[in-house]
Amino acid sequence: MRFIINLLRKLLSSFYFNSREASGFLLLSILLISYCFVLKWGDVLFKDKGFYVDYQYVAFDSVSSDVSASDFEAKVKMPDIGSLDPNNVTFDELKMIGFPEIESKRLIKYRNSGGKFYDVSDLKKIYGVNDSVFMSVEKFFAIEKSSNKPKKLNEPVLATVNNQEFSREKKYKEHLTSFDLNTVDTTGLMKINGIGSVLSKRIIKYRKSLGGFVSTNQLYEVWGLKPAVVDQLLIYGKIEDGFTPERINVSTSSIDSLASHPYISFKEAKLIKSFYESNSQGFERGNLYRIYAIDSVSITRILPYLTF
Repeated sequence: MRFIINLLRKLLSSFYFNSREASGFLLLSILLISYCFVLKWGDVLFKDKGFYVDYQYVAFDSVSSDVSASDFEAKVKMPDIGSLDPNNVTFDELKMIGFPEIESKRLIKYRNSGGKFYDVSDLKKIYGVNDSVFMSVEKFFAIEKSSNKPKKLNEPVLATVNNQEFSREKKYKEHLTSFDLNTVDTTGLMKINGIGSVLSKRIIKYRKSLGGFVSTNQLYEVWGLKPAVVDQLLIYGKIEDGFTPERINVSTSSIDSLASHPYISFKEAKLIKSFYESNSQGFERGNLYRIYAIDSVSITRILPYLTF
């Protein structure tokens, strides 16, 4: 080894390297030779000592041989038709079948609040799940028919006290009949279990600020009103066919008046007013969809409450 080193030094001196440069070059050469040695014979020397590395799997873009193609497909496999139950489906499963993210969160929130689905069509109770969304995901859901579905609220409940059986009606449920959500007063609303004085007043106040309910889904927007309570309310509460809400006249109303509606922000009110004044000749309701700064979902919600 010393002979080789001396030979290399003599060779380097012929290139006019000083001793410091020659030592550095010599060290670099030794490292390079060692690296080549490990690459060529390292597998043989270290395989039995736990240091073996199969270099073909170290590449950045390689795929581990432990994961087969079938295993990979299984991990991303689309749920089977009719394999999901909305009462226990996960957020990731909803995302996988193309269920909108916002509506997925509403579904989970509704379920966490005590809401339950008894039929696949109950998915349409979730605000934002229109017929188009429902039809695209309906095939993935199925609900096992169960006897656990709650009895109608006006059915008597049997109980036993001191071995004596008696029947009692659930609180506030006696003689309940269907009513119009746009005309019912606080007294009528308080007959629904879970709705007291505060919530009944809040429902009436929200109805008034809107100009009337045009969709039962709007009840889910009332602050503090749990989805499960809304479900009970909608057993009796209906919206009469042909109902026309109170409307704001865009041509005569101020921007502040438009912005007073729960569905219209001040910025949107300015856009609507400005757009109408610029296109008032032969204006049609559907023209509002041309306001690109307001999304189509918001326009659809606003339109029933506007006139021109």
